[in-house]
Amino acid sequence: QTINARKLPEPLYGGIEESGGVDIRVTAVRGRGFSVRKRHFGKKDDVPDVYCNIRLKGFHNDSPLWKTATIKDDTMPQWNESKDFNNVLSSKSMIIVEVFDENSKGKDNYLGSAEFSVEQLLRKRLMEVELKGESGLTRTYVTLKCIEVKSFGKRASDHGINAIGSDDKVLVHYHPHIGDDGYESTLLLEQTPPQEFTPQPAD
Repeated sequence: QTINARKLPEPLYGGIEESGGVDIRVTAVRGRGFSVRKRHFGKKDDVPDVYCNIRLKGFHNDSPLWKTATIKDDTMPQWNESKDFNNVLSSKSMIIVEVFDENSKGKDNYLGSAEFSVEQLLRKRLMEVELKGESGLTRTYVTLKCIEVKSFGKRASDHGINAIGSDDKVLVHYHPHIGDDGYESTLLLEQTPPQEFTPQPAD
């Protein structure tokens, strides 16, 4: 689903919000629509080298800046990078994404940005957002994913920046009275319990 960035909405229900905040995992999935800059005089066209700067603007403190890897020469970059954020007040926190074209010979080129609520992304789980540039909407897009993380025996922050692994288990909750917005997703990071040793009878 494609949306335009908009102001922080009022929380629709208390299912996501908790008094002490929630631990979340945000994934920069992919981008699309970035244009190739034509060059003259026989020079090779400039295909963008795209990266994202992502941070959470919270009720109390802003998170440190998270910079994704730069995907070279690609108008449809695939990052698939994740970062965990702890104790986030979802209804009072915003995700800010700024996208740049890396330039090895000077200042990086600003491609656009988007700002939206953590609560909105948590409900949608996977969301494509159109970037806004200096002159308005750009017809370029970034897809983000966000799920709540609950750990058993290990803090979510121990996982740091990493792609979501195949062993992760996702539990999706649906609130039918909310309609299409009534989704919550929880990632369960459960450690394998130790095997109990049972002595075998002697022959």
